[in-house]
Amino acid sequence: PIGCGVPLEQESPKFRAALLANFDFLCLPMPWRKLAPEPGRYQWGSLDGWAEWITRHRVPVMAGPVIGFDPRMAPEWLSHGRGNFDKLRDSVYEHTETVVTRYRNVVTAWNVVSGLHLNHHFNLNFEQILELTRMCTMLVKKIQPVAKVLVEIREPFGEYYSFHQRSIPPLIYADLVVQSAANFDGFVVRFLMGRATPGQSTRDLMQVSGLLDQFLALGKPVHVVAAAPSLVLPDEAAAPSVRMFEPGAGYWRRPWSPLVQSRWAEAMFQVAISKPQVESVAWGEVVDNPDSEVPSSGLLTTSLEVKNSFRRIRALRHRLLGAEESRVLAVTPEGPPAAEGAGEQAPKS
Repeated sequence: PIGCGVPLEQESPKFRAALLANFDFLCLPMPWRKLAPEPGRYQWGSLDGWAEWITRHRVPVMAGPVIGFDPRMAPEWLSHGRGNFDKLRDSVYEHTETVVTRYRNVVTAWNVVSGLHLNHHFNLNFEQILELTRMCTMLVKKIQPVAKVLVEIREPFGEYYSFHQRSIPPLIYADLVVQSAANFDGFVVRFLMGRATPGQSTRDLMQVSGLLDQFLALGKPVHVVAAAPSLVLPDEAAAPSVRMFEPGAGYWRRPWSPLVQSRWAEAMFQVAISKPQVESVAWGEVVDNPDSEVPSSGLLTTSLEVKNSFRRIRALRHRLLGAEESRVLAVTPEGPPAAEGAGEQAPKS
């Protein structure tokens, strides 16, 4: 199956119809920071709207991450209890229970914890990281036994461990979770590339293939989420006079562009799908979002114009389904699609 991440604020019926026509499942974000900006006070509005639509159309959904300590995910008030593990554990338990109970009749797979092995934002020890992982997976299974419960691996190449010794290397963390009797069904492995940010440097696809092969020994299914930019991203740390691009991010064959992004997306999905342990692949975000971890990585622009990457992923899905690719979609997102590769030369092989 091929899926994509959706923007909670997008309510256009035509947009949602296009998702139904072109993807097998959706990745529904559940940012703790937005859901509960204050302790115990939830704002369900946009999420309830999506849940109602998903139920009506019976769309398979991977929801989450439910728990993550990255500032993009965790509410600011959570850091006030830093150093008090019991308080943190109680907050994690209560939030997981509240969210999963509310949407247990909507969600088919829960991405329940994300990136706990990075241990960047809370000074947790080895046992505490595993305890939180095990507690969350078991809680979801208790509330919704039939749902798939997934554990997300972020920064899967593990560069972070070289400068943060209290973290856990990704494959070691994955192996420990398997051995710890945690009740879960698989891993989400998130590949974000194209920024000079820890864990997001561009990697050769042979490296991606080799890393995915290592998950085979763990005996758990893998769900891949990927994202890369459609343009060269600015180096925000550089002085304005020299701010051009992020040289440390690397690129695939040529500097990032809509055409390069589309070909990378197709190649990345083909590599992932070829692995026997990979059950699904998804693109991180379907629409460009300036607040995204990888800006300009959407398959559609902010005005919902179709990018080349959308077309290529759609064509790949049609081939996998054995369907004949059509040049005209029955339902397309709002906005006219640009011709593929217009004004660009193809990257050299």
